[in-house]
Amino acid sequence: MLSLCLFAPICSFALDPNKDVYQYNCRTWLQQHGLPANGINAITQTKDGYIWLAANSGLVRFDGITFTSVGLARSPRLRSTQITCLSSSFQGGIWFGIKLSSFGYYDGRGKWTFGTDSQGVSDWDVPAILEAKDGRLWIGGDKACVRVKNGNQLQPLFPDASPPAYVTCFVQDSEARIWVGTTGHGLYCFQQEKLVKFPDNALDSCTITALAQDNDGQLWVSTTSGLICYDAQGRRVAVDSPGYQARTLLVDQNGVLWAGTFGNGLWRYSHGIWSSLRKTDGLADDYVLSLAEDREGNIWIGTREGLSQLTDVKFPTFGITEGLNADTALSVSTSPRGGLWACTPSGATYFDGQAFAETYATNSGL
Repeated sequence: MLSLCLFAPICSFALDPNKDVYQYNCRTWLQQHGLPANGINAITQTKDGYIWLAANSGLVRFDGITFTSVGLARSPRLRSTQITCLSSSFQGGIWFGIKLSSFGYYDGRGKWTFGTDSQGVSDWDVPAILEAKDGRLWIGGDKACVRVKNGNQLQPLFPDASPPAYVTCFVQDSEARIWVGTTGHGLYCFQQEKLVKFPDNALDSCTITALAQDNDGQLWVSTTSGLICYDAQGRRVAVDSPGYQARTLLVDQNGVLWAGTFGNGLWRYSHGIWSSLRKTDGLADDYVLSLAEDREGNIWIGTREGLSQLTDVKFPTFGITEGLNADTALSVSTSPRGGLWACTPSGATYFDGQAFAETYATNSGL
């Protein structure tokens, strides 16, 4: 079952980039499947293997079988329960940003901690949060971009910006540099304790929605004007793009670029070719809000309507959770009308390829 995949020993099982995107197994969870939320704003995996989802009602934990709505601890300072971003912590917990209510930390065992901006105010809109490899926390939002250092000291990184730089996203590259995307202030890189502006003024007039670095050192920048690629020397690279605005970017363990668009599904860039996966192909929705890769190489897609997962597993398991009347199948047989019959200790069930449509047991005369 899926739970065994989540908690298996850590190995590299990234999706095979040589396969067509339709050859992956796409599994989707909606509210009718137990998902206690619609829009999934962010996804991450913590050290214990759990998948965590950021929803409008707070945090949701997934163990591979069951979704648990953790919500958000009550606090008089909170103006919203909408979680906007996530970052797993090396300590085992999870950092999160809150819409119009600053940021917080949850240890996974019931202890919550909430923060404020550098002025001690909690009405901070925080769409970007990152715990870097050195353990320092980066927080970005409408009021400022700060780095937490020396315990709880907040170090502003745009102290002279007027109006304040609205930070939208972070990414840490292979050289441990932190890239900072903004709205209307361009792109920045933090290295050697300095924040340096990236020399492309065309980025000043748009919103940077996502950042990613591939295995060749190329930086991918998603903006409201389109997707841009820069080589390791900061020069623009001419690449074809799907022409849709990407809300989120991800480079997987094999260096494949994934782009989640707002209304046009999920796109993959592999071997110089773009391919897409949409709702008609099994995706939860064409409005993709978040992407994440777990330690086993599975791709998780958070959408406006639910959650999807792409895996290389081609033999899906069917049990009681999937509609079979038992978790043990004694025999199976194909049906002349298509589909198949499964014989279990509880009777016979017909599977039409989508669902277990008919079941015959003792109450049917057997």
